[in-house]
Amino acid sequence: MSLSKDTRHYTRTTTQETKWIDDLRVRHNFSSRSEAIRYCIQQTIEDESDAIGSRRHFSRTMNHKLDMVLDQQRIGFALNLLAITEMLTGLINLLDEDEGGDPLDSDMVRVELYKKSVTVQLVGIVNAIETIQRQQAPVIQKSKQKKK
Repeated sequence: MSLSKDTRHYTRTTTQETKWIDDLRVRHNFSSRSEAIRYCIQQTIEDESDAIGSRRHFSRTMNHKLDMVLDQQRIGFALNLLAITEMLTGLINLLDEDEGGDPLDSDMVRVELYKKSVTVQLVGIVNAIETIQRQQAPVIQKSKQKKK
């Protein structure tokens, strides 16, 4: 960014606006009103990029939402993998217990596998909810601070 100030702009202000500019100049130790006005213009332009509906705001919001969706998919994949692993472990344990030669009762195997699956999925869901809550805590705190 160039530091030279080649263009001059003229504007009329009310006495109240002039007082606000002077107050800002004193508060920020600016050497002139022009410097205070340049500061105001710069702040306005920077704040507009974060305004709702701006491209920057849309991009940031969309990226955040996509990250949340990807996190949820990763959690779902991990839960499914864990459930399958537990079911296979349960099946192997049942097969190991029944080495006496009697055929396994298919209903008993099915019930044991369902029990393992439900238990693992419930534990995984609780863990997933806690993870999402931890991820959302800073966002919720930030939005509460903006409302104040």
